[in-house]
Amino acid sequence: MTKSNEEILNESRIQAYQTTTELHKYFLSWRDKLLAGYLAILAALSIAFNWAKSSQTNFKAWVWIIGLFSILLTIFFWLLEYRNRHLYRACQNVAQNLEKQMCLTSEDNCGIYNELNRSTKKSFINHSLLMDLFFAIACLSLIVLTILFLYSIL
Repeated sequence: MTKSNEEILNESRIQAYQTTTELHKYFLSWRDKLLAGYLAILAALSIAFNWAKSSQTNFKAWVWIIGLFSILLTIFFWLLEYRNRHLYRACQNVAQNLEKQMCLTSEDNCGIYNELNRSTKKSFINHSLLMDLFFAIACLSLIVLTILFLYSIL
């Protein structure tokens, strides 16, 4: 028995949906890894700062180096998060389109990605906004702390 064109098309859609879902999970896991990596490096820099403060080294030079590096690091990880956001949102959009094509009802909210995209558009607060706020606050805090430490030791 041969398959109809519609059956072949549906099988292709299901396979594309499974692949897109796996990619979506993969790119979301990057967000966790980026945040964990950023916090680990920031913790190491704070240990280095504490060491420089307690040792007899040139503390002023270390404040500049550690402060500037922390600020640049924050901007770098923020840009990585922003780029990653586009990747997993692309997966969400592709999965949403596939869900609409495979949906057996006439409802627009058929499937998890349709619901996810619909609820994201309705809500003001989402993970991306929270990540932006986190990195913005971290960057501004590091700038202020670096200036305060430099000013206090001049």
